[in-house]
Amino acid sequence: MSEANRALVRRFVQEFWNEGNATAADELMAIDATVHMPTGEVVNPGRLKSFADMWRGSFPTGIPPILDKSFIFSEIRVPNRINLLVPPSAS
Repeated sequence: MSEANRALVRRFVQEFWNEGNATAADELMAIDATVHMPTGEVVNPGRLKSFADMWRGSFPTGIPPILDKSFIFSEIRVPNRINLLVPPSAS
């Protein structure tokens, strides 16, 4: 994978996931892109944005940022797994 593609992935993760900017999906993803969810479901960018909204709403204390060290790059794939440690919410 070229450095330009890696930079694009980092930008997408920062803007879309870390900052919650849903329009980043429109700008940085192809219209016909497919995303393979952990559930096995394959979704388009619109459904990914819906999932991200629901997912963010599930963490009232906020979501820790996804860091570059979480990325798995290869010659043909972008990150295929991102692990997060989310602290429990205060009661």
